[in-house]
Amino acid sequence: MCGIAGIVNFRSGILSNHKKELSKMLECIKHRGPDAEGTAQPSTNCLLGHTRLSIIDLNPRANQPMRFRHIWMTYNGEIYNFLELKAELERDRYTFETTSDTEVILKLFDKYGIECFSRLKGMFAIAIWDERSKSLILARDPVSIKPLYYSFDGETLYFGSEIKQFVQLNKFSENKEWLPLFLTFGSIPFGKTTLNEVHMLKGSHFIIFNRQVETFKTMRYEPASPPELPIKEIFQKCISTHIISDAPLGVFLSGGTDSSVITLAAKQIKKDLDTLSVTWGIGDESRYQRLIHKLVSSNHKTYQLDLTKFSDNFDNFFNAMDQPTVDGINTFFIAQCAKESGLKTVLSGVGGDELGLGYKHYRKFNLYAYLFNNPLLTKVLKFNMNLRIKMEFLKYQFLKPLKFYLLVRGIYSPRFVEMLTGIHASKVVDIINSNFQSFIDPAVGNDVTIDSFNFLEREIYLKSQLLKDTDFMGMHHSLEIRVPFLDIDFYNAMLKIPTAEKLQSKINKFTLVKLVDTLPAEIYQREKQGFTLPFDRWLKSFPYLVNDYLRKFSDDKLINSLNEAFKRGKLHWSKIWILIAATKLR
Repeated sequence: MCGIAGIVNFRSGILSNHKKELSKMLECIKHRGPDAEGTAQPSTNCLLGHTRLSIIDLNPRANQPMRFRHIWMTYNGEIYNFLELKAELERDRYTFETTSDTEVILKLFDKYGIECFSRLKGMFAIAIWDERSKSLILARDPVSIKPLYYSFDGETLYFGSEIKQFVQLNKFSENKEWLPLFLTFGSIPFGKTTLNEVHMLKGSHFIIFNRQVETFKTMRYEPASPPELPIKEIFQKCISTHIISDAPLGVFLSGGTDSSVITLAAKQIKKDLDTLSVTWGIGDESRYQRLIHKLVSSNHKTYQLDLTKFSDNFDNFFNAMDQPTVDGINTFFIAQCAKESGLKTVLSGVGGDELGLGYKHYRKFNLYAYLFNNPLLTKVLKFNMNLRIKMEFLKYQFLKPLKFYLLVRGIYSPRFVEMLTGIHASKVVDIINSNFQSFIDPAVGNDVTIDSFNFLEREIYLKSQLLKDTDFMGMHHSLEIRVPFLDIDFYNAMLKIPTAEKLQSKINKFTLVKLVDTLPAEIYQREKQGFTLPFDRWLKSFPYLVNDYLRKFSDDKLINSLNEAFKRGKLHWSKIWILIAATKLR
């Protein structure tokens, strides 16, 4: 796991100012790779940079950028099937000087060219310079686990792992659409960023840039189909590849179904297993954490969070935030604890709820459908500001699946965004619709079903919020977070399981529960709790701080109304926290 950066210019070539710019881009992501830093100029037109967090082959020989013949590469991520690919290449008489996955990718590209991306199973953001064709290729993993940002102004291409790298260059203007998108979704979806000219490459896509083209054309690659094996066997193989590490590795153990399943599966392969949990007193899952770590006899560490730690890390959290999010602070703390424990990589249960349909709203789908089809209920819901804001989404001209998604997942409706920012509600609607239609696969159609909702939840919530949070909060602490449920084989195999089968049991996420044989009933025969810190209680302990940040928004009457509703328990903490985050980031 690492950080990457690069600059390509085909007109004037690489100049001295470009080298200074690359240095700035690497300096601000040292947290992503504290173990080594490298640069290379494979051509008069190209500069590549890399900061390394050593996980596989800790020897400096595996540092990047790395070269093989006419191919240079800087890469962030992990390839979990690299040993299989290496064996295949060795049969073709390729030899290897390292035991790293980086060298495997290089030689796979030498053999297959751009077709190699379909063969990679892992999380990756790859930049390859091909000196023979004078081309720069960017590629990103199929599930969008690792970020890859780029900008091209018609002359110069910049790419990197974080938006902070582009901010350092003082070349890019603010994207005025970020705030309404953030206040609506809780993150910035659809591949957009806070900068106008900087974009996120979509997962399962690559770009080729060479002197013959003046504009980018992104192309999609199709990952290999999952093996025809029982889902349990696919998962076991997935875990066996995800625990390969030459650096200390552990498992986040929250006490819920997802992390417990991963812990039990990992213990079957790695006998000396480290586990890590955080607790916060009332409402945590410490009872279930103890149950699992005692069951597997892991080397377990528990960290206690409290109001003081929340307060002490308030500014640190926002410094870690690469892009606006209403979430991520839970990952910030667990990553901080993992670093203190001496771990460099951990397994996380991210993705389990999206694939196993574990969120409560999947079991309440009929209730949401009733509200969706009866928008006039807004008038009788004035007593509950949370529901009133959500029901307001039904007034606007969105495609039905998006309207339903916002009813469930939306933060502030366009009217509230207008009152908070001064951007007219109709403009907010236009911003959302134009970005949605250009980014989301039209195959989603216009019908409201569990499948269409789950598709959007994976594309918007998982890929544009949870995975971005996981990356930059983990990497802020120089920690690699691996997500076994999003292994491409397991991911695609789970998508093949019919929705009705996933929801037929009264046991939540039964398809995941069945992946291991020894999961205690106490873990899954209870209401889903979720890994959510006590933000409501913590924020109410700082009324002056909350009030000061909320006052930064213009409408005093609205702010008073929101604050009072929050104090009375009529408004969810996320609607207050998002305003604090927006104020800190503006």
